[in-house]
Amino acid sequence: MKPWWSLLVGWSCALWFPVAGAQAAQSCGGQPGLPAGAATGVFRGTVAGQPAVLSLGADERYSYEKTGLDINLEAFHSGQTLILQESVSDRAAGERRARACLRLTPGARGWAGTWTKAGTKVGMPVTLSRLHAAAIPFALPVTPGLQKLRRDDPYSFLKINHAWNRTSDGTSVREPRSGLTYPRLPGESAALNGALQDRQAMHAIAALECRSGGDWSGMDTDYSLDQGPRFLSAKLLSFLDTADFYCGGAHPNISQQGVILDRLTGEALRPDDIWPLLTPGEQHRLYLGSLPAGPGAECRDLLGSRGQPAYTVSLLRGGLQLIPTDLPHVAQACAEPVVVGYAKLRDLSFQGQPYFSEFYKP
Repeated sequence: MKPWWSLLVGWSCALWFPVAGAQAAQSCGGQPGLPAGAATGVFRGTVAGQPAVLSLGADERYSYEKTGLDINLEAFHSGQTLILQESVSDRAAGERRARACLRLTPGARGWAGTWTKAGTKVGMPVTLSRLHAAAIPFALPVTPGLQKLRRDDPYSFLKINHAWNRTSDGTSVREPRSGLTYPRLPGESAALNGALQDRQAMHAIAALECRSGGDWSGMDTDYSLDQGPRFLSAKLLSFLDTADFYCGGAHPNISQQGVILDRLTGEALRPDDIWPLLTPGEQHRLYLGSLPAGPGAECRDLLGSRGQPAYTVSLLRGGLQLIPTDLPHVAQACAEPVVVGYAKLRDLSFQGQPYFSEFYKP
């Protein structure tokens, strides 16, 4: 299942494991799985003297707060002692190996024990208490997306809940752990800039998750982000988010997602919020009708045979941009953008519609 925030970003980073189904040698002892009745959820405290956050239950991972990068864990137990094994890829040997062992015992507030580096005998203290997300103060302007993230995914919330760096002219902000920069519009509504902050937060989390896969997969992973030309009218802001990422596997990937926002409310809009009759079927018809002849014939046949593909939509000065989003990787070359002039879309809207005057005169 995709993380809830991937629906906003437009993708979910699936980490690739170089040794399919392989588990690292069981170097830390114990039996597979969590202890019976073990407390699960999110815990915060220190590991080896460094502030850290631990997730138990749906998956087992932890991150040091100074980096926000996940360290994946394999869970074992001995009685009520929880044994978490840090495993990393050894590409030369074609397997994963243990890097460290955490041995934790339950307490009234969470877990306590030791972190021991592989090959050593002296453990360093670990103290982790159950996280009460609602008590965490916001370090950023409070937005609906940030509130939802704190409530639904506090582990990820802690990765980005710190001061970000705004450029001197206020036109962009850099999230320091991921290094991703995203635009802001000085003088615009707080709701609009809040929506941009929410999108940047989700991209930053995705980037950190992707880059975390390097230890586990043994690959050099990365995630970069760019925005296309910006469309700005009296009521609308639009651009195209393009994420290039490699989280391990046979090839890198690219995700493109059109963004259309109401400048006053920051609300994310669908194409049919602007052109009520622009259904998914109509988008498909317009896309096929706008493909160039000749070299585009094979792609036309492919797209025409796939039923009704999904499209991502953004606004340009010259028209509505459509890009197919659900093609298999081998057919990505056919995901060419086409631009449909606004005059061709006039009959799909009507006077009195909130955004009609952005494109047409009465």
